[in-house]
Amino acid sequence: MIAAGAAQLMHWRNTHDLNDKGTCDATSWCDHLYATWSIQFGSYLYDLYHDRLDELNDAAFADALEEYIREYGEPPLPPSGAVAP
Repeated sequence: MIAAGAAQLMHWRNTHDLNDKGTCDATSWCDHLYATWSIQFGSYLYDLYHDRLDELNDAAFADALEEYIREYGEPPLPPSGAVAP
């Protein structure tokens, strides 16, 4: 996540658009909170299915997402100007 945050900060320095600046703290490392949540969900999904990817189908993905949301909460909104999920 540190690399993603560094890339986001470099992008913001080029555009000077505040919508391109993430949250600079020890959780998101200058990336957007939505991106950080998404990366963490991806890590969670990997931990669940990395050795049995053949079992990861749409239903399993939906179940994992629901469980992740129950445990960690809804994802924050994407930054202004981003494509809505």
